[in-house]
Order: sequence, then C-alpha cells, then structure tokens
Amino acid sequence: MTQKLLGYLAWDYATNTPKSGTRRFKVWTTAKEASRSIPDGSNRYGVKPIYVEVEE
Repeated sequence: MTQKLLGYLAWDYATNTPKSGTRRFKVWTTAKEASRSIPDGSNRYGVKPIYVEVEE
C-alpha cells in the first residue's frame, strides 16, 4: 500500500479539528485554496494535507 495525496484541509490546531463554521468541511485540491479562509500570520490555523492509502 502506498499513500496518495487526496487534498488539503484548513485546520484548527488549537482544537485539532478541521476549521469550519459548521460541522461540514471541504477538502481543497491545492494548499492555496485551503488557506484562503485563514488570517495572515495566524498560528492557530494552518493547512493540513490529507493522505489516503491505496493498493497498487
């Protein structure tokens, strides 16, 4: 099994959960898209890559 990049999440490191105003969250295809909702200079929020294991 190998790991493949699925996408990126805007991540709240203080609560260790996806950053979202609701219970839903979105997986973005690029780190730039995921970071749009994060304030500049924020040390609480960041972008976290999401990997999935696939069989080859």
